[in-house]
This record gives sequence, structure tokens and C-alpha cells, in this order.
Amino acid sequence: MGWSATWIATDSTVCVISRCSRRASVRGICKAHYSRERHGVDPRVDVDEAHFFKHVTEAPTGCWVFDSINRETGYGVFRARRAHRWSYELMVGVIPHGLALDHLCRNRACVNPEHLEPVTTGENNRRQKASLPTCKHGHGWTVANTYVTPDGRRQCRACSAIRTDRWKRRSTTQGVGSFAKNG
Repeated sequence: MGWSATWIATDSTVCVISRCSRRASVRGICKAHYSRERHGVDPRVDVDEAHFFKHVTEAPTGCWVFDSINRETGYGVFRARRAHRWSYELMVGVIPHGLALDHLCRNRACVNPEHLEPVTTGENNRRQKASLPTCKHGHGWTVANTYVTPDGRRQCRACSAIRTDRWKRRSTTQGVGSFAKNG
């Protein structure tokens, strides 16, 4: 007995194959799935899903590395979408509105949904910056060089000193600010 003999139609107008919302025509399935069955392909296997996993390699770190990446961004690309978003929606569900997916593993090519967490864009940016070993000017985030603000952000003491020095020099040459001579 084939799979088509076991289907139970709950709505005679919608295809019974999961995640398909097309109109059913033959044996409770849509024309596209019926055509695949006639050609010897199990219509329950998603063609996109099978094609997607041909591009995935599991790394020792647990990352599922997607091999078709955008060279500029480092993100995997599948069907004109970012591959990690496609993977998350396939395995977990819809990404909540207003949230971005954060790669907990910090590997942009990773599509493992266990390594992805929906967070706000601000939180995603904070996590990304916190994982960097240096400030944007190359000063290391050491205990001596890092000031943590009351709201939890890091500031580079070397960069702050350079900014303050620059401001003092500009203020004295232009005669503006608290360091300018009066009189």
C-alpha cells in the first residue's frame, strides 16, 4: 500500500502535503505533487529541503556550514535568501516580527538552527561587538584598557585618551572651550 492510499482529507480544497497550501485536485494533493508522484518521486519530500542539505557540511564545532556563500557578507545564500533564515524557518518556524537571527557560534556561514537565536537588532549588534578582541582602532580589550559604562557598554580607554587630547589641542588653538585662555 503506497502513501497515497493512507491520506485522510481534512479539507477537500487544500493539498494534504505538509506546508503546501495549493488547491488539491487528485487524491487530495495538488497538481505539482501529483506530477512528482507520477514521475516516481515521493511528493512528501520537499525538493527545496533536499537541495538545501546538499550544500550543508557538518563541522567539528557542530556548525552546519553552508557552502554557497556571499563573498562580501560571509552569509550563506539559498534561493535568493540568507540560508540561515531559510534553515531556521524550515526547522523551527517563523522568525518573530522585528527580530533578527543571532549566530551564537559567530560563524555567518552556519545554518544550524540550534546555533541561531531570534534577538533584537540592537542585542545582535551588542553581542557581535562584545565578541571582538579589539576596538575598531585596534586597541585590545584588556582589563586596563577597558571602561565599562553604567549601562554595560565597553569603551576603549586608549581611544578616549586620544579623543580628549585631540579636543584639548583643537580647543586651545581655536580659542574655544574651557581650556581657552580668557582675556
